[in-house]
Amino acid sequence: MIGIDRPKDLRLGGFDLALLSGGPIYGLLARAGIARPGRAGFALRILFFLALSWIPLVVLTIWQGTFLNPALKVPFLYDFAEQCRFLFVLPLLIVAEAVVEPWLGYIMAQFRPLVSEADSEKFSENISLAMRSRDSLPIELVLILLAFIRPHFDTMSLSANITSWRTVTTDAGAVPCPSST
Repeated sequence: MIGIDRPKDLRLGGFDLALLSGGPIYGLLARAGIARPGRAGFALRILFFLALSWIPLVVLTIWQGTFLNPALKVPFLYDFAEQCRFLFVLPLLIVAEAVVEPWLGYIMAQFRPLVSEADSEKFSENISLAMRSRDSLPIELVLILLAFIRPHFDTMSLSANITSWRTVTTDAGAVPCPSST
């Protein structure tokens, strides 16, 4: 069984190969005491990201009256896809770091001897570029921006006849709720 503790062999040729445990946001989480090593750190990150993503939706849908509204075919509480996204997939992605990160280091360590001496410098440059990309604030800001604007380009996944916490049915069909975009 693969443990949740961060492996000690994620260094190769002076580079830290921890692709998931780095970057400005991870640094902020570490300084806040949220990104700790071990099981406690994963539990704290899961709780933090649930508090950051799912709980505001609960509060807003209660305030909007779409949390458990019997007039809607799919109120927020009964939106199975949304609940799975936040309560199952989000924690699963965080726990997956325990499996993915050690394997990335292991694969890189196994790949290193296959690199010829002539390509060794280029290999080191590529690892350095990957680490700079991981630690880049502009890249993280672009990813955050994409995460926030993606819902605005999302297509309606429900039938025009189904009202949900995301949509209101009008004469023109289902349209997004004014406060859900």
